[in-house]
Amino acid sequence: MPPLPPPERSPPRFRRSGNRLPSPNETRAPHSRPARPHGRHPDCDLRGGDGCHPVNIGRLPPAIESGDNGCEGSAVLPGISPVRKSVAAPMRARILGRSRYLILETAKQHFDEDYARAMAMRDHADGLPHGVLRDDLLRSAWMVGVGAGDAFFCDAYADLVSRTLRAKERQTNGVIPDRLNNLRVPVIAVISAASSWRWRMAARELIEKESVLSLKQIKDLLNVFCRKDHRLLSQQTIEGWVLHGDAQQRHFSVSRANFLATAGAARNTARKSALEALDRRMQTIFQRRHDCIHNCDRPKYAIQPISSDATRKAIEDVGFLVARCTDHMRGEYTEYLRACGFTGATRNGVGA
Repeated sequence: MPPLPPPERSPPRFRRSGNRLPSPNETRAPHSRPARPHGRHPDCDLRGGDGCHPVNIGRLPPAIESGDNGCEGSAVLPGISPVRKSVAAPMRARILGRSRYLILETAKQHFDEDYARAMAMRDHADGLPHGVLRDDLLRSAWMVGVGAGDAFFCDAYADLVSRTLRAKERQTNGVIPDRLNNLRVPVIAVISAASSWRWRMAARELIEKESVLSLKQIKDLLNVFCRKDHRLLSQQTIEGWVLHGDAQQRHFSVSRANFLATAGAARNTARKSALEALDRRMQTIFQRRHDCIHNCDRPKYAIQPISSDATRKAIEDVGFLVARCTDHMRGEYTEYLRACGFTGATRNGVGA
């Protein structure tokens, strides 16, 4: 019986060495796996029609990284035909390893770090014997916790001013409030080459010397970027705060159950009372920080007593305020830009 012929072996898809040039079907992007025609993309979960070419995630092309692809509702990715924004946006988010909604991201990240520092100081003080050192460490934790909130609201304002001015720069027919149109910005910010940092640094110059330690100041700054009936810390929006899972009765002087038991005019009164209670609570926390800094916690003659539990609650309450403001602005700012007439491409270009 004659021997069987050796089995045919298919040629390699791509030869890593040698002088043979790859065929068009074998061409691939540098630093990526070979193309897989009609296969599932290993990085972005999309299926390529003509062959899905993985994207080099070390550095995204500007069109993806900035979100500015020059057309409404679509995005063009290397090696992939144009896809709808609803598909491209999640893919971009997975490539970046984070959410595409980056509003207040840096401000919140810095706050979380400072919040943890304040809590660590409080926890350390809690293990010390009662005395002057323990009490002063608790006062330091209180000051750091409140200072973290102050810094957050300054950074949040700078973030939103920067995004809004960048949107206006991209789309000049968008309508922004006179307060932003009439901003006085440093000359160095205007002539800066980097557009995004130009406006961010200009906004920081405006707010750098301010202290945002009252609900009125917070509303004055952030409500510029809210629609009229969706303003921060208003009777139209406070109900969601009262009913939030992290809300405490000390915040609003009312429990969720008692608040839900109201209706009609009584509900409106409950909303107003809740706002007033939150203002009193936060003002007490802010004032104690002022007393510690300016009077060594001796507003009159004697040093005020302080406890570990009161310090923990104060820091937690600042965290509650920051978290709720972050949630509100992340949900509202995109709608605000839409109401100002900015297109989806412009909003996407500024991360909103």
